[in-house]
Amino acid sequence: MADKFKPCSIPDCNGNAHWTFKGSRGMCRHHYRRVLWHGDPFGGRAPNGEAERFYREVVIPCTQDDCLIWPYATNAGYAVMNVGGRAKAIHRMACVEVHGEPPTPDHEAAHSCGQGSNGCVNPTHLRWATTVENQADKVIHGTTNRGERCGSAKLTEDQVRAIRCLKGKMTQREIGDMYGVNFITIGDIHNLRTWFWLE
Repeated sequence: MADKFKPCSIPDCNGNAHWTFKGSRGMCRHHYRRVLWHGDPFGGRAPNGEAERFYREVVIPCTQDDCLIWPYATNAGYAVMNVGGRAKAIHRMACVEVHGEPPTPDHEAAHSCGQGSNGCVNPTHLRWATTVENQADKVIHGTTNRGERCGSAKLTEDQVRAIRCLKGKMTQREIGDMYGVNFITIGDIHNLRTWFWLE
């Protein structure tokens, strides 16, 4: 019973070592259960309040140059945290806290590092940007999914260049048959409605 109120042996844990768990090695019941279930005191779901603590104590005061990767839940690679029963995007929360409210509701929290989809939450890498500005950043960082990167793309960049060279030499239908796409697709390429960024 004397060990009942000793602090948990895991650093920075506010819990108490629980005397009823034989062999718990001084861990609180939450960390000890994680060892039993996941083989790691930090495995599985983070303890209640841990993500919020990390956000307040590590993310917001961060001034380092390198990316700060969120070690908890993500959605499509972007850091998220449960706030009031709803998953909130950490990069947007941090941008509000460090840089103030967005100029308009449509502004996005853009990453200067291009690592937002890899969980970067460093507030020094964030700024408010329009959708157009944010998409331009993705092109610079090579993280956009346009063109060949798009999963539904049927043409390569070289094929699109060749299609542009055939303008006026063949009909759009003939070119479409040659490349296995609809003539409307060829018209869109010729008129720069698609692949417009490609020289």
